[in-house]
Amino acid sequence: MILKQYFSQPNKTLDPTSLIHNLEVIKDGYLVGKGDNGFDIYKRNGRIKLYTLPGVPYGGFWSDKTNKLYICSNNKLYIINNKTFTSVTVLNMSGMNIGNRVSFAETLLAGAWNLLLANGELLCSTEGSSAVAPVTNIGSASIPTHVPQVVQLDGYTVIYGKDTNTFNFSYPWLFNRFDIGDEYNAEMAIDDILNINVLKRQLHIYGSNSIEVWENAGQAIDPFVRRVSSNFHENGLYAPETLTNIDSKGEAASIFMDKKRRIVQIKNGNAEVIGEMYDRYIAELADIQYSYATKIDARNSDLILFQFPQAELSLVLDPELKAWYEWGQWNESSGEYDMYDCSQSIYCKAWDMTIMLGRNDGSVYSMSPSYLSDNNSPIRFMFQTGRWDCGYFSKKKVSTGLYMSVKRGYGKETDHYAVPSLFHRNNDQGKGWSSYRQRSMGALGDYDNTIQIYKCGGSFYRRQHEVVISDACPVVISGFEEEVVVREQTA
Repeated sequence: MILKQYFSQPNKTLDPTSLIHNLEVIKDGYLVGKGDNGFDIYKRNGRIKLYTLPGVPYGGFWSDKTNKLYICSNNKLYIINNKTFTSVTVLNMSGMNIGNRVSFAETLLAGAWNLLLANGELLCSTEGSSAVAPVTNIGSASIPTHVPQVVQLDGYTVIYGKDTNTFNFSYPWLFNRFDIGDEYNAEMAIDDILNINVLKRQLHIYGSNSIEVWENAGQAIDPFVRRVSSNFHENGLYAPETLTNIDSKGEAASIFMDKKRRIVQIKNGNAEVIGEMYDRYIAELADIQYSYATKIDARNSDLILFQFPQAELSLVLDPELKAWYEWGQWNESSGEYDMYDCSQSIYCKAWDMTIMLGRNDGSVYSMSPSYLSDNNSPIRFMFQTGRWDCGYFSKKKVSTGLYMSVKRGYGKETDHYAVPSLFHRNNDQGKGWSSYRQRSMGALGDYDNTIQIYKCGGSFYRRQHEVVISDACPVVISGFEEEVVVREQTA
């Protein structure tokens, strides 16, 4: 009998929620759904450098309603006034903790726009032209001196102090007025506040053992009310900087690493574990409390990049498909992937641009499908299948052909007429990889090309495939098929 192995038909062999069976790993790529027709495998988007900040940026991107971008670096606030980065305003900062990721919030004061900043020291503000400076409180209370995060909810500025389970709120639309008694204790569990977040006009208070949900009750005195019965989550928060808001199928959701080191999504009031395929692997990494996450826009869907600095590892989660990918920077000298060079990403809607901060220097990048390399460095797109046995693990199979369908468009980034190549190898019975086979990906104009990788692939019991594409060209894998004859046993 002849069997075929398809990697773009979810009802046959491709299970997009599993990287163990048919797609064991995708590096520098991701899946894109095609409705009832399965999935394509895309090479990840490339980047170009737009700007270099002095010093090392310590996190904190903000894109405001006036179409400006704000970045903190070297104890200064850089205001990017246009998408070409040719107009940049630099403001001095005081009262901030150099090195910590910055939390931003927009608000109004006497009808004038203001930007609030916090990252573990004083609550600070600027109206966009004066230096960033600590907020001078005109109310009767004392603002906490160590404020990790700040959020805005219905005109209230909400903050909390380090090592406490109390959060404070300002007078409506007066971020500089905190009065005595304008605070609440998040006391459903015995834990300090690690992060705060606004999701669908609800205030989520994250502790190490609990997540409490509060809402604005619309009353002048004691404006917030805690939702006890249905919206108290016992997941807790393990790595505070993994908390990220996303759009999930038109619904706002939050993703974070919980106290059991699992990747969890809160959506419509429900908490769901969505990172099962890598949760055990992540839990075994050292010092993952220092990990952080950022949202990346990719072809109208939200991907979440998780960075694990101590493990030198970058993982990307597709929350909708619950699929994991590995991203990195290919190091030609070592022949290995380094960590993906991104500390934070933001989509600027007015500019229609995805902007990224580098991890180790002041590089600011633009990410787009039209960029086919990382600022002229190669993107080594690779995928490996699982070990396939056609459902007959004890019978020997004979391959009569391996084919791949590739959508490409044009040649290399630097020469659209150049013919790019792919490299394939296989591993039978886990005995080791074969040598790479190089195959042409077709000439200019071969947009949807079927490539025969080999006609006679020998015999095997279990086979694993690997495909690598390093040329700077657009790549979409729309099909992968091996024709196999299963040898019947004879008496």
